[in-house]
Parts: sequence; C-alpha cells; structure tokens
Amino acid sequence: MRTIVHLSHTDIRTDSRILKELKALYELDNNLLIGIGLERSESNVSINQFDYCQIITLKMRTRSFSVFPRFIRLLLFTWLWTAIEMHIKMIVTSLKYKPRVLHCHDVYVLPAGFILKLITGCSLVYDAHELESEKNGTKRIESVIIKLIEGFSWKSIDLFITVSDSIHDWYIKKYGINNGIVILNSPVISACNAIESNYLRRKYEIPIEKKIFIYVGMLMPGRGIDLYLDVFQDERVDSHIVFLGYGIYDLEIREMSLSNEKIHLHEPVEHSEVVGIISTADFGLCMIENISLSDYYCLPNKLFEYIFAGLPVIASRNPEIENLVIKYKLGVCCDNSKEDLIRCINNVSTIKVSVNNLELYELGWHAQTSKLVESYKNLIR
Repeated sequence: MRTIVHLSHTDIRTDSRILKELKALYELDNNLLIGIGLERSESNVSINQFDYCQIITLKMRTRSFSVFPRFIRLLLFTWLWTAIEMHIKMIVTSLKYKPRVLHCHDVYVLPAGFILKLITGCSLVYDAHELESEKNGTKRIESVIIKLIEGFSWKSIDLFITVSDSIHDWYIKKYGINNGIVILNSPVISACNAIESNYLRRKYEIPIEKKIFIYVGMLMPGRGIDLYLDVFQDERVDSHIVFLGYGIYDLEIREMSLSNEKIHLHEPVEHSEVVGIISTADFGLCMIENISLSDYYCLPNKLFEYIFAGLPVIASRNPEIENLVIKYKLGVCCDNSKEDLIRCINNVSTIKVSVNNLELYELGWHAQTSKLVESYKNLIR
C-alpha cells in the first residue's frame, strides 16, 4: 500500500481545501492518506480518523513563548524556534509512514518536504494556495526568504499545484518550467445543505421589493469591507447587504447594523451551509482590493460559492476575476470606487446573466478532482 502524506501549517481538520483534496485522492486505489497539521488549541497531539484519511495534529510547545512581551519574543527569535520545532516534528512523524508522495500545502512546510524527499526519495508536491511571496501583509524580508525557499526547492518538485492561471504563470516565469496544474478552489455542491428560499429576507425582515447583496469571507482589510460599508450607508442606495464571516471588522459591522437597517451581520456557519445561505440573496459581492500581487491574481473561493449558488456577481476588475465573469456571463465588473459600485448596485436590473450549467462544469469541484487524480496517477507511475 502506498502512503500519501499531506503537510500543512494549518489545522487540517478545519481546512476545507486540504480536506477536499484528500477526499478526492481517496479515489486512487491502494493508498493510505495521512494529513499532518498543527493543533490550534493547547491540547496534546491528537489523531482523528476520517472515513477517507487519518489526520494528525501536532502541538507546538514553542507557542507558549507568546506569553512574553513582543520585544522579548523578537530578541529570542521565537518565530525561528517555532519553525524548527514544526519541521522536526513533521519530518519525524512523516518518516514513520514511509511516504511515497509528500504533498506540501504552502511554502511554510516546503523545507520539511524537501528534506523528506532527500531522505526517502518520495515524490514531492508543492501546493501554493496563494502567490506565497507576494501576499498581503508579507514583509520584504519574508518575501525574500520565501523566494529563496521556493527557488532552492523548485527542481525537486515533481508536481506544482496552484489556484489560478496567472499565479501559475508567475511561478513558471520566475522559477522555470515545471509539471504544474491549476486546481480551482470551488465548493463541493453535493455537500451543501438545502435552506428555505427566503431565509435571509425573513431573518432580517427585508421587504420583498429590496435587493439583498451578500459578502462571504473573512472580514479583514483588502476585501472591500470599508467600501461596502461606505456604499450601503449612502442614502442613494436602497438595497441591503449581509456580511457572512468573521474577522477584525466584526465589531464595526455589528455596531453599524444597529444604526443602519440596510446593513446586517450573519454569524459564522459550517462550510456546508454557506452556499445554501448565499442562494437566498440576490447578488454576490467580490470586490478584491489590489493591495498585493497575490490578491490581484486571485480567484477567491467566495466567487465560486456565488456562482454555484446561482447568484449574479458584482466583482472587481482583477484580471482572473474579470476574465471568469466575462467568459461565463456571470455578472458585471466595476472599479473599486464608491461611485462606480453605487452605479452598479442601482442598475442591477440591467445586468444580463446567462449561466450554462454544462459550461460551468469545468469550474466545479468534480472537474478539479479529475485533474488532481489524473496528475497523481502520472506521478505514481
């Protein structure tokens, strides 16, 4: 039996993309699937047996350094000790299973994957969920370190996976030819729970004649939250907005919802409920700010959730997003400005959407599963 090990610096038990990929690989015959990630709580190392894989979560004891003041943590290079502990534990744990394929999710675990390939001769998969060195909030020194890690490991990578064509092209141009595929972060529709059609309208007592716009995702900078709040407080806008997610804007949105009847905050829900709730709105909002190259080239999960919930979208003019919206006639794109977004919102009746479910198949998770499984078959051969 071949062992396939997935490594991640996240808690895999709550990482929907990694769990979807593990479940997709369950289709391969004669394989043992192992996921090794980090424990987000202070509990001990635990092992969780899913129907299709085994998940191991590792506790990082160096995280206890967080009790020290920031200047002491910087003085002690606590981030370095945490990285060393993570890599040692992942290497030791992985060696117990003698992996045939080592699948690294994001750059933070790529050094461990590189070392394991040297030791075991296993195939190495690098799955970049973003343009790693050009993410929002990445400092210059971090970007340099990430590029050094990727460049040093690149020739050892047997299969490269990422989330959009533009990010894929950036990596190939930066590091050279590699065996790469794009796996879109689309939802598993069959796993979405059904919900009554007027759920949001009834929950927030929104009149039938008012349009409902929805934003799904992290409530954080770079996602257009400030723009949405500014627009829906404007008296020229007569529609409502529902925010579904959590993050640093949570309190601000909650406070605004108390004084503005057009703004609503929905509590976080299980991933399987998201598309069902989205489907009870009228339009999806996907205004990604161009604050990093990774954001500029992204194809966010929320966009696919809107699409498969059957909602027309108003989206930013980022190249990957705009190409998708135009190609499949999914809605309209506009500038990340208050006036342009107000114009689009107040003219939604003119938005022509022509969604062909057969055309959308190539965007769905079933199509992504086929690409991933086929690439793995070639890798194992």
